[in-house]
Amino acid sequence: MDGYDGYAPVCRENGITRLGCWAHARRKFFDAFESSQGKSVGKEGLKYFKKIYETEEKLREVPLEQRFYERLTKTVPLMKQLKVWLDIEVNKVTPSSLAGKAIHYTLNEWDYLLNCFCHGDYELDNNGIERRIRPFTIGRKNWLFSATVAGAEASANLYSLVETAKLNQHEPHGYLCKVFEKLPLATTHEQLMALLPNRMRPVG
Repeated sequence: MDGYDGYAPVCRENGITRLGCWAHARRKFFDAFESSQGKSVGKEGLKYFKKIYETEEKLREVPLEQRFYERLTKTVPLMKQLKVWLDIEVNKVTPSSLAGKAIHYTLNEWDYLLNCFCHGDYELDNNGIERRIRPFTIGRKNWLFSATVAGAEASANLYSLVETAKLNQHEPHGYLCKVFEKLPLATTHEQLMALLPNRMRPVG
């Protein structure tokens, strides 16, 4: 997630572990690097992020349990180095500068960024999710029929189902046709669960 404060009460009230987005933090250091006054801070910060991402990339194909433990010995030490540097640099920059915003954002999100390493299957950023919702955000003006809560909820459910189908190697149109064919016949919880994308064999 990004640094939007509205996530906090939702996560707290529903017992959800909030994950920070390393890509959002890295992007702010890139913005600082692109500026004239924040170039040195941006450059140094990006070095830390590069090491962290390179280390994580090597662990991508590792089994989840092993990935969790290897993160503790390989990625977390790099994070500790970054934290030491941030704590030093925060006293040297103007908070309103791009360099200051990058450092303050990362420090403010630090606990959430750490949460990414609480489990082997947590990702460092939400880039994958953003790529999947991009078609919907691009076309949102075409979907103004979602003018009610019920309409928006129906849309969200359908979009979630389609994207989950894709993740489970289903061709979306074929999957939905199969679901709508079987749905009227499903009368029990077990039968409904069997129609979920991760339960059905890929269609199409």
